[in-house]
Amino acid sequence: YHGFQVATFLQHDDDGMNMFFILALIFFLLVS
Repeated sequence: YHGFQVATFLQHDDDGMNMFFILALIFFLLVS
């Protein structure tokens, strides 16, 4: 489910900051 959300956000990524935020979120989910 989270993977689907990430893919959806990446499709609409227009700037690098969104990508950075998504990667940080993925890292947080993996660690927790």
